[in-house]
Amino acid sequence: MRRNAPLHGSPSLRRRHTVRVPDFNTKRDLLAEEDREWTELHQLVDSLPKDEVGTPGYFAEGWSAKDLVAHIGSWLAASGVALERMHVGTYRAEDFDVDSMNQRFYKAMKDVPFVTVRA
Repeated sequence: MRRNAPLHGSPSLRRRHTVRVPDFNTKRDLLAEEDREWTELHQLVDSLPKDEVGTPGYFAEGWSAKDLVAHIGSWLAASGVALERMHVGTYRAEDFDVDSMNQRFYKAMKDVPFVTVRA
């Protein structure tokens, strides 16, 4: 998905994928919300018929649910690397070309079976 790309299709698909993150008073509240959101994501994806999870069209961009899970996992991995590089002082923001990385992640994950992507 291109950053700031307009969504096409019905008016309901033109809204942003994500909602504004509420303010949290404590780290505990933030972690509880993160757990709730992860549980919701897993429940939604797991509720899909196994033979349809890889079918394109769940999102305006033509992605499948498997593509979404692979996208999230790829960015979590890249973020972990970035955080480690920040910790040791080797991070450079210019190393992150979001569109290029999205393309690489999609290419790398498109033929990976869902059971592997989900793991």
